[in-house]
Amino acid sequence: MTNVFVDIETVPTYNTAEEFLKIKNAIDGGIIHRDHDDPVVKRMFWKKEMGGLNPIEGKVIMITYQVNDGRPWRLAEWKSSETRILKEFYDLITMLKGNKEDPLNIIGFNITNFDLPFIFSRSQQLEIQTGSSNHDPLWLFKNFHNPTVQDILQIHLPLNNWTRYGLNHNAVAQAYGFPTKTERGTVNADYYYSKDYEKILKYTEDEFIYPELYKKMKRKMISAEKLQESVHYWTGQYRLEREAETEPEIDLNTVTKIK
Repeated sequence: MTNVFVDIETVPTYNTAEEFLKIKNAIDGGIIHRDHDDPVVKRMFWKKEMGGLNPIEGKVIMITYQVNDGRPWRLAEWKSSETRILKEFYDLITMLKGNKEDPLNIIGFNITNFDLPFIFSRSQQLEIQTGSSNHDPLWLFKNFHNPTVQDILQIHLPLNNWTRYGLNHNAVAQAYGFPTKTERGTVNADYYYSKDYEKILKYTEDEFIYPELYKKMKRKMISAEKLQESVHYWTGQYRLEREAETEPEIDLNTVTKIK
């Protein structure tokens, strides 16, 4: 069986970096906030904060993958285009899936809920080439969904009382003795629109522990007690972070400046 480990980075889509930075500065300054009375302004807040989590308002900026014990490869959108990196990944999956004697196994963290649906949706919207000269949505779906998929998050659900709550990357990483991330994926939007691409690469290097994690899982799964101890720790850490956040003073008279 051929194992392909995969992870993607996404950001909310803006026409220009200036547009993103203008909205970011307005949020940081309290001009735009989550509870604003104007739904248009409120929508600006949520697009910046959450737009990278859905393929309608977001796009793929990096695909990291590794085949078996090979080296990790990183397909960067800023070096070519989103269409090209999606096409390159599609071609890889199509080639590996074509070997009937060596089944394809796609592995990642939360890939059934996020990575693979996001890749499929963006590939469909951008109409990447799936045949000799055309785009076939059905063929696209088959090639991304027919291989075996092993989702590290889903595998650990029974050890977390069958709930996804608190079952994040850091909780699982710590439970298996791997270093944890110091930043969340949403920070990549700031790096991307500031063209600080090296920080995105550093983020993916810290996050892409899945090949080694999978090896540990195959040798021996952790106990439910150990996982839940780690989940409890990280839910507490994130709760402290939220409590430490302070809302900036809001000057509603300046809202029209960003509309």
